[in-house]
Amino acid sequence: MTAATPRRFADPRAVVQSWYVAARSRAVAPGRVARAEPAGRPLVLWRGVSGAVYAADAHCPHLGAHLGHGSVEGDELVCALHHFRYAPDGRLAEAPGAGNARLGIRLRTYPVTERWGFVWVWHGPEALFPLPGPEPHTRLRAVALPSQRFHCHHHLIAVNACDTMHLGPLHGLELTHPPEVSFPDPFHGSMHLRGRFREAWKQALTGCANQPFDATFLVSGGNSCWVDVHAPVPFQVLFAGRPDPKGGSRTQSFVFLPPGSARRAIEIAALLMLLLKRDHEILDDISFRRGFTAGDRIFESFIRQIDAMPVF
Repeated sequence: MTAATPRRFADPRAVVQSWYVAARSRAVAPGRVARAEPAGRPLVLWRGVSGAVYAADAHCPHLGAHLGHGSVEGDELVCALHHFRYAPDGRLAEAPGAGNARLGIRLRTYPVTERWGFVWVWHGPEALFPLPGPEPHTRLRAVALPSQRFHCHHHLIAVNACDTMHLGPLHGLELTHPPEVSFPDPFHGSMHLRGRFREAWKQALTGCANQPFDATFLVSGGNSCWVDVHAPVPFQVLFAGRPDPKGGSRTQSFVFLPPGSARRAIEIAALLMLLLKRDHEILDDISFRRGFTAGDRIFESFIRQIDAMPVF
């Protein structure tokens, strides 16, 4: 008898291993300890004298004191209760008065990266893929949009564009070519989409009158979606979701703008508004269920991939 296939998609009890926004970089000051809960697990962040940021479980493995009360010495984290000191890799560097008992104590740490003014933490022991984003050589300006709260699970936000059946009814976007879908590895799913808005005013507002909307969507780790818009106005967007401790989810989005005119920025803003406003309204009180039809084949394939991703 084979084990049942896990259903991790949109399950708040199963947090997939991936990159999650933990804090703004400026919130982790040198020599200070900050608290964070990027993926439903309490963590502490600290910035050492080297300038690097580190992340670890919030409670000391000795007797459980919250390390948010602690301090930083060099690159090491010091627990306030007994002054046990931990290296960036979680190794116990010093334990006053503990003797040989300290050999069995280790603090669990997490991979960290800083991008675009934010600290990102990998929810798991080691990063299994890099944080999605623009190629390093591109001359793009990153603009962080205000964080938004949704009542739905963050998986639904990440794969929203892959529900191709909603593009016509909700957005008036008619596909001009069949979507091209691929799954290059267990953690990524890609979809290339081309279409036109039905209404003339939407075509004029977004610059789609003379060429179709053309974009590639890359879903990473079930919680983020990297969008590369090729036409009518080239730009890129990263939508990154995470569990909200109060329930539902929060998103942190980044728009990557190329050099250009003010008109181009207005067209980008208009396109984002048209594609996102109605989605937010619908997703905010959705009660997801798996009532798939034949037309949901693409959407279902992304959900099945997330079902199989490792959790932590």
